[in-house]
Amino acid sequence: MKPGKLFNRQTIPFIVGYILISIVVIVLIFYRLITQYRDLKERGFKELENISSTKTQSILNFINIEKFKLQQLVNSEFFRDKIFQAFNQKINIKEFYDFLNDVRFIKELEDILFIDPEGKIIFSFKVSPYNIDSITLNEFNRQDESKVFIDVLNESSGIIYVYQTPLYDDIDNSKKLIGYIRFQYDAKNTILPQLEHLEPFSSREVLLIKKVGSQLLYLSYLRKVPIQPLMLSETIAENSCWNQISDNKPICNFEELDYAGVPVLAVIQSIPGTNWFLLNKTK
Repeated sequence: MKPGKLFNRQTIPFIVGYILISIVVIVLIFYRLITQYRDLKERGFKELENISSTKTQSILNFINIEKFKLQQLVNSEFFRDKIFQAFNQKINIKEFYDFLNDVRFIKELEDILFIDPEGKIIFSFKVSPYNIDSITLNEFNRQDESKVFIDVLNESSGIIYVYQTPLYDDIDNSKKLIGYIRFQYDAKNTILPQLEHLEPFSSREVLLIKKVGSQLLYLSYLRKVPIQPLMLSETIAENSCWNQISDNKPICNFEELDYAGVPVLAVIQSIPGTNWFLLNKTK
């Protein structure tokens, strides 16, 4: 058969039909793949949201339990009497150390600080009394005196979890702020273990973060990069999730490259009562 005879009037309709059927099949396969991808993505986001909600509740439970214990301690009459004496510098330092060593919960702490309204340290277990006068804290609650301050900070001793509460004295039927009490824990043994989510062969990662200006600051250990907490930050200008999160909508999901440059599905959820967010992601 001559080559030209392949495209006669009788074969052209079959060829056109074959091409059209092939196009339809390709379109159907492509549509099926897109649908499967969307389903997988929706399931992935749903799983991440469930894990994020569980971890957020775990962190809140931990915070509230510690908060209750410390508030009970601070509000107890015997403790407040000693505290007021300390703030007024009318107590023997050695006696005060002995007193605090006998108090429950104190032994769980890495340190306890008494701070005046300007941020100057009055008392610390770790700082020598001879050096205290020269130390003023850079990070403590100045903006709202009645607000409890909770955060994760990087100190010379390591990564600490901080719970700070204001202390008032009643003078002439009015409250006067006399200073703050800051309880400091080793974050590695307290708040950070609340993030652990162990799944063999899983790419999921649960991270504690906070927004500092236009930067996202990682407060927890990273699986893919050997960097200490609070040592890695990245810009968040291109992530619209930050503008969507509010009290009415505390959770948002998105797709982007993570800190290691790997494409991920991710969920951000705010943690009530703190300036923290939970970032839960998977490849």
